[in-house]
Amino acid sequence: MTSNGNPATQVRETIEHLIESGSTYNLEELERLYHRDLKIFIVDEDGNAQVLDRARNMEMFQQRRDAGLDPLNRWAEFRHIEAKDEAGFVIVTRKMELRGRPETFVLAIHLVREDERWQVVQETIFVRPQATGG
Repeated sequence: MTSNGNPATQVRETIEHLIESGSTYNLEELERLYHRDLKIFIVDEDGNAQVLDRARNMEMFQQRRDAGLDPLNRWAEFRHIEAKDEAGFVIVTRKMELRGRPETFVLAIHLVREDERWQVVQETIFVRPQATGG
């Protein structure tokens, strides 16, 4: 990943790399991108909340890779990006079929700059089914 010294640009590039790595189940890159203290909070359309730690999240990607599942859709729309010093924050919308149906994911992602790279330390994900035309 190459970028200029602009932290917001670096954060965006990190999230773009995260999307690519997660979509293709690249566990080695995900290990670098996810902070050791990663927490992921997922809220579904019924308001049910689930919390994943780094190990459980990596296990999910490994299961998908080992099952030979097709790569995930890489579609993403960045809504907000900010970065200052050692902290970054991104809001991004994704559309993919992670749980067997088309869904929209709105992610609020917190990053820290540690070990000379940006790492994802927390994700809050709101999931809803994609609207169907009609």
